[in-house]
Amino acid sequence: MDNAACSTPSGPTATVCDECGSQFLSSSSKMASLCPDCSHHLYGYDNCEHMFVRDHCIRCGWDGSRSKYLAKLIGAKPEKP
Repeated sequence: MDNAACSTPSGPTATVCDECGSQFLSSSSKMASLCPDCSHHLYGYDNCEHMFVRDHCIRCGWDGSRSKYLAKLIGAKPEKP
C-alpha cells in the first residue's frame, strides 16, 4: 500500500501534503496533493476553519505544518501552531 494515502474500512482517506508534509483528509481539500491550508495560501482555494484537538484539526486532519517556502510567503513561522 502507498504510504502517501491510507484509509480505514469505515473512515475517510488520509493523504500527505506535497508542500508541508502534513497528513490531511483528502476529502477536505480542493486539490488532491495539497492540504486545505497550502491550497489556500498558494492558489486561493477556501481554507478549512481549523479546530485543533491534540495537535490536529478535527475537520481536515492538518497538523499545522508549514513549509519554509509557505511560511516565508505568508510571513509565518514554519512550525506547528
